[in-house]
Amino acid sequence: HVNVHGFDNAVDLDAVARSGGRYFAVVRLDDRASPQACQALHEAGARGVRFAFNPAHGGALDERVFDHVMRCIDGLGWF
Repeated sequence: HVNVHGFDNAVDLDAVARSGGRYFAVVRLDDRASPQACQALHEAGARGVRFAFNPAHGGALDERVFDHVMRCIDGLGWF
């Protein structure tokens, strides 16, 4: 998942859907994530979450968001 897509995971999920089971997605999530939405992403082929902490690319560590996302993906086996 590249930075230019922000939190829109549609391109990644489309590639997974078209791959015939060959690909999985790494998605970007923020504080709007929910366990239910993450379960739906899992069913669509997501297997990991990417955080953008690099200030040179507009990112910063927000521990509140990080912890929230980690709770939402708990039990999915994502990296």
